[in-house]
Amino acid sequence: MHYSYKHLAWIRATCPDDTLRDGQVAVAHATRALELIEWQQADWLETLAAAYAEAGDFDAAIRWQQKCIEKTSVGNAAEMQQRLELYRNGQPHRDTPQSHPAAVAVR
Repeated sequence: MHYSYKHLAWIRATCPDDTLRDGQVAVAHATRALELIEWQQADWLETLAAAYAEAGDFDAAIRWQQKCIEKTSVGNAAEMQQRLELYRNGQPHRDTPQSHPAAVAVR
């Protein structure tokens, strides 16, 4: 169940189709996913950061993205840093088929 919340949050926060994005719903789903895993997956904080950015709360997005970078040993550090820079510039992250493995697999 926790993966479902995480993936829904990512879609609602980063989907290129603006009819599918909803920052407040993304924040709720990301928070619920993290609660279900007792905040034990540091890399999942990136989903919460993206959700806050979509909701327009860039201070929270920056804070969570920084925590993700500090606590995560997995993932692509360069991509994480790029997202942090987006949030610092008041811009949310947008996925593309090339930037998300699940989207590429669907093609």
